[in-house]
Amino acid sequence: IDTGLEQPARAMGSPLRIDGGFFDARRPPPAKAEHTREVLLESGYSAAEIEALLAEGCAFEEHPTR
Repeated sequence: IDTGLEQPARAMGSPLRIDGGFFDARRPPPAKAEHTREVLLESGYSAAEIEALLAEGCAFEEHPTR
């Protein structure tokens, strides 16, 4: 899968078939820590709590260059 980064991402094929065809990956998997804020917000953390976790190094954000 083309990630826009130096190396393509490898992905395992889907075992599911619909109408005789397999699913294909249309976009790369998320980068490490790409969705940290969204996951923590959905888990019930407040914006202030998330900022504290990031500041203390307990959570990380990483934005890939794509």
